[in-house]
Amino acid sequence: MSYMDRTISVIVITYNNENFIEKCLNSVFSQTLHADEVILVDSNSVDNSLQKAMQFKNIFKNLRLCKTVNTGPGNARNLGIKLSQSEYICFIDGDDHLHPDYLKDLFTPLINSIYDLSYCDIFINKAGILSIENHNPKATFLFKNASSCNKMFKKSLFTKNSIWFPEYIWYEDLATIPQILLSTKYSVYVPKALYYYFMNSNSITKTFSRKASDMLIVFDILSKNNLNPKITNFIYVYHGLIGTTYRMIKSKQFSSTEIITTFNDIKKLVTCNVFSREITVNLSFTYLCFLFSFSTIPKTTMKILNLFSNASY
Repeated sequence: MSYMDRTISVIVITYNNENFIEKCLNSVFSQTLHADEVILVDSNSVDNSLQKAMQFKNIFKNLRLCKTVNTGPGNARNLGIKLSQSEYICFIDGDDHLHPDYLKDLFTPLINSIYDLSYCDIFINKAGILSIENHNPKATFLFKNASSCNKMFKKSLFTKNSIWFPEYIWYEDLATIPQILLSTKYSVYVPKALYYYFMNSNSITKTFSRKASDMLIVFDILSKNNLNPKITNFIYVYHGLIGTTYRMIKSKQFSSTEIITTFNDIKKLVTCNVFSREITVNLSFTYLCFLFSFSTIPKTTMKILNLFSNASY
């Protein structure tokens, strides 16, 4: 295989991204290695996202536009996979954008190799402040971030293994990408930040009441797929006991009873001691402190966090 033999599809997922979609698509069509096709799946936006994307259709003939019902990003990702005619696929959300070398640097290690998945670091844009999320497997556990958007996949990882994103829920990546990672024997890390992720600071507080229950659905999906217990235990602790509990507290939409009940429900899924080495070796000191504090003095932990969230900083 060479660059000339490549077949790469970029799947763009958009819903009400009219303020970002032009920057997103400009970054896709400005790649140093061009995609064979770009598939934009719009989940029935009520703004001008699709209309702005149509302007690119007049210029770039390899752009395909598709509108679908809004049953969540999982449905849009699945549709993009099914429509793709390429051997390799990657995803980008409509409010994010790509480094110019994203496709080239992710595809290069896949040429004439045993690898069928590549992934890179992520730039996080929070309120205009950029930071890098490190995905180096030597420095961080791969399952800490289960994003589909900083990776290039062989399409067959999804189709041959019948692995699809769940619909109607948030956290569709967390329900799916661990299955993909465990289905491939050979993946390769590209030590560059090539994906720019825009973090909406208001999204958690505005919608987390729904997201909290969706996380429990994700855990149920993972539990039914007979994955490696070491992996699922870590996901339950990191994304559930720590991540979900923390966001429920910060959202201020839940009573202390609801938060403690959710914590205990998730804890029942963990089949090992939550402070065993197989878990703690992949957690930072800060996360360990939070986990220990909430496990022993949950109401005090919530009061302390709420005090800090009320502070002006």
